[in-house]
Amino acid sequence: MARRLKEATDQPKRGVNRDVVISYDRKIGEAQSRLDDARGEVGQFNKQFNDIGGNTQALKLARKLKRMEPVKAQAFWKELNQYVGDLQVFAQADMFDDNTITPADTAAAEKRNEVAEAQGKQAGLDGANLDSNPYAEDDPARPFWANGWREGQNELAGRFAAPGAEPAAQQVESTAAPETAPAAEAATEPAADPLEIPPFLDRRPGAAARRRSGRAPAVPTVQ
Repeated sequence: MARRLKEATDQPKRGVNRDVVISYDRKIGEAQSRLDDARGEVGQFNKQFNDIGGNTQALKLARKLKRMEPVKAQAFWKELNQYVGDLQVFAQADMFDDNTITPADTAAAEKRNEVAEAQGKQAGLDGANLDSNPYAEDDPARPFWANGWREGQNELAGRFAAPGAEPAAQQVESTAAPETAPAAEAATEPAADPLEIPPFLDRRPGAAARRRSGRAPAVPTVQ
């Protein structure tokens, strides 16, 4: 058996000779040199990224996900969350502060923002006011609700706008008070005929003296 092994190793493989070995040695050496140069340049970029406060390990993972197909990337992210939970990575309070954001927290926040935007769009379609935003001022989901509301308002305006007309949501409503009819054109009621009060019902000062003198009283006009 040892003899057969020696014969197999001593026999050169087909197509491989000295010239081929020398050629591939040169090619591999040149590629390795380019790789070493690229690694040096990558190292410089990583250092610069760290110097401005970046995290090269997180960036490396993000770039890896970016190069994956969407389905594989989603599966990778799901499994990563599972392994992090199984190992209770974020349960070690002495290693992380209270503000640590886990991948699960990020996914939950993104889902919440999507829900808020959908709610805002429905509110805009229903004609609700922007002030009806249910999220607090400091809630990260508040602007997503507002964006959805604007989208719903634009869609609602487009349903009723005439072709080529400006959307109703962008029109400026006139606040001027309605014009009043000119005074000359205002209808007036005709004046009532003067009403004469019988002398015996006149109780004004001096009425008795006027009755004795026989003069007719000056009766005021009642409108």
